[in-house]
Amino acid sequence: SHRSSAANQCAVPVLLGSFPNMNSFITRLNTIFAFALTVLAAITFSCYLSTLFVDYSTDVSIKPFRALVTRSRDFTTDQQVKDRLKMSINIDADLNDLFDWNTKQLFLFASIEYETPDHELNQVVVWDKILQRGQDGQLDVNNVDQFYTHFDHELRANNLTLKLSWNVIPNAGSLPFFGGIKSTDFTLPSIYDTTLSYKF
Repeated sequence: SHRSSAANQCAVPVLLGSFPNMNSFITRLNTIFAFALTVLAAITFSCYLSTLFVDYSTDVSIKPFRALVTRSRDFTTDQQVKDRLKMSINIDADLNDLFDWNTKQLFLFASIEYETPDHELNQVVVWDKILQRGQDGQLDVNNVDQFYTHFDHELRANNLTLKLSWNVIPNAGSLPFFGGIKSTDFTLPSIYDTTLSYKF
């Protein structure tokens, strides 16, 4: 029993002596990991700063190919009979220059703006598209139908502004909003279309 007790006393220092080496390894691993995260954060922030003040606006051409007003029940909300906009658009724009090394994709959307007695400014998205890096940034869209149905109480003879805008989706940073330099103003017909020849 005396020998066993002596052996245990000898084993304790050896066992305890192994912990400093383990702690040293974990500490070093933690230091390397923290340093790597710091470097990655610095690179990401530098990437964000490099394009912070870049102007992603460019010249575009967007025009209505056809715009009609019909009378229809608003199936999207309260089922009341309202004016319904039916339109198609043409878009011509070269967006290739908007893809720099920090641009992941562009979210494009065409919108109309107009006034009503109840609201000074109404903004409605009628078409959108996601343009990925690597895709051709030359847009040549002809007679494309609106994607989203729009109803309002009085659209006839209203003055509308058609615009193309986009959000730049970066690899790092915020989501800036930009618009095409040019827009198109036009007036909707003063009478309802009843021919039903324009398919949507």
